[in-house]
Amino acid sequence: MTAGPSWAYAFVVAAIVTLAGTPLLRRVALVTAFVDHPVAAAHKSHKKPTPYLGGIGLIVAVLLGLLFTDRLTPQVGVITLGGSLIGCLGLLDDHRSVGPTFRFTIEVGVAAVALAAGIRIHATDVAPIDGVITVLWIVGVTNSVNLLDNMDGVAAGVSAAAAIAIFCLAVLGEQLVTATIAAGLAGACAGFLAHNKRPASIFMGDTGSLFLGFVLAVAAIDVSPALTPPASFAVPLMLLALPVLDTVTVTFARLRRGRSVSLGGRDHLSHRLVARGLSPGGAVGLLVGGEGAVGLAAVLAGRDVIPLPVAALASAVVLASLANLTLPAKVYVEPVIGLPTRLRLVAAAGVLGVLVLAAPAALALVRARNPGISGANQARAGLAALDAGDPARAAALFDAATADLDKAHDRLGGGLNSLGLLVPVLRANLATTRAVVAAGREVSAAASNLSALVAARSIALNRGPDVVDATAGLDPALDQAASALNRSVSDLAGYDRPYLWPSLGATVRDFRATVIAAATKASTAATVARALPALLGGSGTRHYFLALEDNAELRGGGGLVRYWGEIEAAGGQLRLTRFGTVDDLNRAATGSAATRASVAPDGFLDRYGQFDPTNTWQNVNVSPDFAVTGQVIAGLYPQSGGDTVDGVVAVDIPGLAALVGVSGPVHVQGWPEPLTAANLADVVLRDAAVRYPADADRRTFLANLYRSTVESVLAAPLGSPASLSAALAPAVRGGHLLMYGSQPGDEQVFGATGMAGHVAPVAGDSVFVVDQNLTATQVDAELARSIGYDVHIDPGTAPASVRGTVTVTLDNAAAGDNRTYLSVYSPLAMIAPPSGMTSVAELGRRAYSTTVTVPARSSRTVTMDVQGHLDLPTGNWYRLDLPHQPTL
Repeated sequence: MTAGPSWAYAFVVAAIVTLAGTPLLRRVALVTAFVDHPVAAAHKSHKKPTPYLGGIGLIVAVLLGLLFTDRLTPQVGVITLGGSLIGCLGLLDDHRSVGPTFRFTIEVGVAAVALAAGIRIHATDVAPIDGVITVLWIVGVTNSVNLLDNMDGVAAGVSAAAAIAIFCLAVLGEQLVTATIAAGLAGACAGFLAHNKRPASIFMGDTGSLFLGFVLAVAAIDVSPALTPPASFAVPLMLLALPVLDTVTVTFARLRRGRSVSLGGRDHLSHRLVARGLSPGGAVGLLVGGEGAVGLAAVLAGRDVIPLPVAALASAVVLASLANLTLPAKVYVEPVIGLPTRLRLVAAAGVLGVLVLAAPAALALVRARNPGISGANQARAGLAALDAGDPARAAALFDAATADLDKAHDRLGGGLNSLGLLVPVLRANLATTRAVVAAGREVSAAASNLSALVAARSIALNRGPDVVDATAGLDPALDQAASALNRSVSDLAGYDRPYLWPSLGATVRDFRATVIAAATKASTAATVARALPALLGGSGTRHYFLALEDNAELRGGGGLVRYWGEIEAAGGQLRLTRFGTVDDLNRAATGSAATRASVAPDGFLDRYGQFDPTNTWQNVNVSPDFAVTGQVIAGLYPQSGGDTVDGVVAVDIPGLAALVGVSGPVHVQGWPEPLTAANLADVVLRDAAVRYPADADRRTFLANLYRSTVESVLAAPLGSPASLSAALAPAVRGGHLLMYGSQPGDEQVFGATGMAGHVAPVAGDSVFVVDQNLTATQVDAELARSIGYDVHIDPGTAPASVRGTVTVTLDNAAAGDNRTYLSVYSPLAMIAPPSGMTSVAELGRRAYSTTVTVPARSSRTVTMDVQGHLDLPTGNWYRLDLPHQPTL
């Protein structure tokens, strides 16, 4: 890595190389008689022999600039090898004329190598056709820039303007490799122009013009605008529209007059401008200015500053004005005889071929479109009816869907229809309609198994043996339904593509979203149905430790454990068998501190100093991962007077309020009104202190409140697992209801329902902020956190280069100071850590920790810079995970 931007070094070095090295190449050309003689061809515009070899300086300058890229990428390899080969072809052509067949073969071969290296245009959604377009683009632009080298300074000036536009797109899009390539190309052209402006002292020749054209062609399609295909292809079209306009104008004008396209001539845009009265310098300036204007439009559209249609219209106005100015120029003596018959026949054959390929599939699509979309929508409505618990309506909808989808399937089949997959636009709609039909038929065929979803929804919890009996046997049907739905999801993957009819695109998106939701529910229901009887004591009595947490005094996994209980599950019934305070557990603890510490994972409690046997249960959940906390509790509880438990349930204040919202109001002795989901937190955190100012009285009341609330919830009819899950979903997502199971398969159930509390492995980037209260008071009820992450990603590296700044602001609204142990978890390395910040490896990340004191009614901000490399998921997407500590 260099100390500054690689593109800046590439520009400066390339400019210096061509500026200082071109005179040396001129002397070599003169000594070796490698010069362009104007008498050799009538179309030459210069008056005296002029040295070649300037193109060698351009190639060397650009390649030296590439040395400043920090990695070898396919783009660098293609430009280094392919550009060098194209340059050698040009050098050979400068020395002695090369036949068009040989030249075209080499150009196509190099373009094919670029295609194989991943340089590709996405214009039609048909991979073979896009591949052909890519090869034709590279060959066409390469030769367009070569043909543009017909007057002093034109090719270098236009290429410099195009390279600057590509550089702007790349650097704004954080594509540093492409930016470095473009900057090197612009610098090389700028340095060369000092010797190539009129009157030129040296020419770049085919060596340089072919090389410039090849690099511009590759860079223009490699830069990634902020647009999706096929609209993204409009950006390279605008970037290099002027060289293409010159080639198209000359080609068709010559064909209409029966002139050879491959021979030189004084009929290019520059010559036409001179014929209309401009000076050669004025003609060059106008062409470079036109390229600059079109390039600016491409940059603004490519970065989504202005709408693409506006940019395209502006570019069209510039090009049309230039065409209107140049087309009337008198540059030919031959009369117009029309396009060659052979060309007309080829064009007619192409149109006829497309019609032959497209007609059967287009007709089939028209006939299948309505039943296909109707059938998919009816299948989607059937899934909705099942979700609403209406199996009769669902069955009728699935039957109607099957009839429509079978009709669409029959109309879309056949080999002739498949030929439409070779036709752009038609391919997307044909393939997508077939996928929708196949997915809809898969869903409808699974209707009988899907009805198990209704049965699962009707199970009533807290009904003793009935719930165990009702659950048994549901999981096979639910598993089969989930498999069918997941197959349908796979059928629809990747079909949200360009060129779709709006109605078809909407159908795909809505149908896939519905099927994904249904598949998730079926999978979860199958997992729950399989494990629920055992969890509820249907196969033998189970015991669960209940941890009641207070988030007003934060710990990594939520809040301080103030109260606890033991829940017994037997025959589908749940009851609270033991209840107490955390002090009871500490007093009952047996064994040495070292013995109790052995059940904790490495590093557990060490952030608070030496292991303190009187402080064990207060800090039992400092780990943000509840699987760790569950293991610790299950190991410590028997040492504190309890029996061996089969699992651990953690409920904090918001979680308890959510449970009360399901069970109904709770009447607590010593409180004048029932506790509800709306007032429970206020009573626990504030109102109880007002009514019971004495510490002992308040603790007695709160213990009674927690016990009464838990007993009320366990005794209340909780409805079905599905309805309970829907009601508690916000609390579960916030981490306020967590479960750990020590029996095989339990964690799979809790994971499927979102209650496991795992900190997931890093699948991309991640920022996780955790506070641990160090004041031993409930000040965190008045603590607000805001987290900012300014991140920059370079996806061109493998793995991707990522750097960012994490900002954590703690706002303390309490009347007292808040002292907290702040940890920021990230997979990236920290740069210049703040004073006092430590680092340990934990949870597959680095935990950067420091003590922060926030004075009363003030705020403190901690800022840290991170950088590193990350493997991006499939498709090169950046993913940021934001785990959440359960807080008030």
